[in-house]
Amino acid sequence: MSNERKHHSPEEKVAILRRHLIDKIPVSTLCEEHDLHPTVFYRRLKQFFENGAAPVGWRLKPTKNWPSGGSTQRTTGLRDRYEECTSRVVARFREYAAARLLVRVERCAT
Repeated sequence: MSNERKHHSPEEKVAILRRHLIDKIPVSTLCEEHDLHPTVFYRRLKQFFENGAAPVGWRLKPTKNWPSGGSTQRTTGLRDRYEECTSRVVARFREYAAARLLVRVERCAT
């Protein structure tokens, strides 16, 4: 392992988690490929599930600089994009959760 830190973008973080959750790639393999410590992987996984719709690495809570009331067109556009992205992530997560539940039910039935 190198001493230099690797900074992954939110998209890369979600892609790594997706490979584990959907493609069933072992955590050890992913950590070796991306030069991650398993603790970092599990922390990101926890953040992903705790934040729900928010992609890993994004802030959910408004900061003090967040404009209130949507007074400008740019702010409204950003909020619309945020809502669109979060709704897509929630929809994909629900599909994934439903598929996982179906697999568990099938296992219990056999």
